[in-house]
Amino acid sequence: MVWQQTSAELEAAIPCARYNSSTFRPASPSCRIPTICSSVNRLRRIGFLLGSSAESHYGWINFRGAGQNWPQDMAYPSSGKKFPGFDRVYYVDEPNSSEFRVDIDLTLETALAALRGECVPTAPVSGRWVMGRTAAKEFVWTTLGIPFIISARAISILSEHGFVGWGTYPVNLFGPGGEPIADYHGLVVSGRCGPRQPDRSIAIQRPGPIGKPTLVYKGLFFDEGEWDGSDLFMPRDTTGFVFVVEQVREVLQAARVTGVSLKRVDSNERPFP
Repeated sequence: MVWQQTSAELEAAIPCARYNSSTFRPASPSCRIPTICSSVNRLRRIGFLLGSSAESHYGWINFRGAGQNWPQDMAYPSSGKKFPGFDRVYYVDEPNSSEFRVDIDLTLETALAALRGECVPTAPVSGRWVMGRTAAKEFVWTTLGIPFIISARAISILSEHGFVGWGTYPVNLFGPGGEPIADYHGLVVSGRCGPRQPDRSIAIQRPGPIGKPTLVYKGLFFDEGEWDGSDLFMPRDTTGFVFVVEQVREVLQAARVTGVSLKRVDSNERPFP
């Protein structure tokens, strides 16, 4: 198999120091970081780790081009839908720090590209348990924070309800004792909205840990005029945020899909814009 996309073809990274995460300690305190993902309780910085011999055995299909060359089952829908409003859009987050967590044999660069559907592996990617609960839920999280690994049942639910803007790639998942766990796949999100617009967030003060006021920014906004009508979507930038419309949240909650928390974007609070 041949590597079909080089690191140089992806967005240039900005050198920056990484924060520690409350969920896990990053592999390196300093790396290249093109994007930031967060929630009110966790500052997760997504960094690029350029180059990896571990990935050389994968076949890759390059679908870069902002919707021009997606596979048929990941094609962008028409943009005729009316944007539902930020009070009806949710971002994907993990429910707590003790979830079943795996080490996936991709660099963060290629993991982000796979999540965004820009460079999708054709051979199974391996994810091996390293910490947290010993039983996998229907959304499985990695030590990188991304990508998302989802169960066959979750895939079936998304498919049966006709949700668009997503696809999958093959994953081999392994439990605490090295035992294979069947029927899991990597999630690809091909739907798009406009870039994040941090200047629309509202700065507010909250009580700090020692009583001193702390400034936080409320609202995770993006250019809704560029939303393509997908039910699952990501910003047209280099960030790792995944958004879903309210109908997706309702269906996943009704089906009691586990291992994921879906939070309103207009209620998101974080320590930076």
